[in-house]
Amino acid sequence: MVEAVGDVRTERERRAEHILDTAADLLLRHGYRRVTIDDVARSAGVGKGTLYLHWRSREELFLGVLLREMAELLDELVECLRTEPADVLPHRMGSLSYLAAMRRPLTRAMFVPDVDMLGKLVHTDAGQAVQARKTQINLVYYRTLMEYGLVRPELTLDQLVFGVSATNLGFYSATALLPSALDISVEDRAASLAHVLRSAFEAPDALDHPDLTTVAEQLVREYTRFRDVCRVEALGRGREVQASTTKSTGE
Repeated sequence: MVEAVGDVRTERERRAEHILDTAADLLLRHGYRRVTIDDVARSAGVGKGTLYLHWRSREELFLGVLLREMAELLDELVECLRTEPADVLPHRMGSLSYLAAMRRPLTRAMFVPDVDMLGKLVHTDAGQAVQARKTQINLVYYRTLMEYGLVRPELTLDQLVFGVSATNLGFYSATALLPSALDISVEDRAASLAHVLRSAFEAPDALDHPDLTTVAEQLVREYTRFRDVCRVEALGRGREVQASTTKSTGE
């Protein structure tokens, strides 16, 4: 969990973050199928009804866990783009995302749907909502690269998205499918992924493009917006929020 400077969060936000921490820990240790609302409430030291003040169902609670994970990944990428605009290029972004996923089991489970960890969650409305968020973010990213001529011009948007996604999926899946991959360091795997992405999808002069800083700044704004939406949605839309909304609208 990322603490705000000075911890300016509300009591509701602190409570939700504590519950999400607990749910994430249980998800990592036991998998979605084996973790109940009662398990989360007991481990978090709160009543079961407290969880429903934030999330209307078990599915929504674990959606919150995944959305918060996505927000934290976006935080990492935003910081990288602010520090080094060239990280906006597919080979750099792909490598950074891969290394982040290898450090973060929940992130990795989202990139390559982990049936053992996420179980049927990936096929629920909540799981599809996470995939929809990822698709939105990816489309913004690839359209921006195409607009500035940072990718190969002969590729259509669909070809670019499919090609990069399939390449990434192969690298994320390789550890489980290829025993020999275990003998290669994570850093070497990331470097190999970067080489493939650069060779196959980037414009030859992309690293020397004069608008890299402009593109990076544009994507920082987009990623920050997505991050903020994910954070708000992660905290839930349970009865407490519904009651507050009803009161404010006078319904």
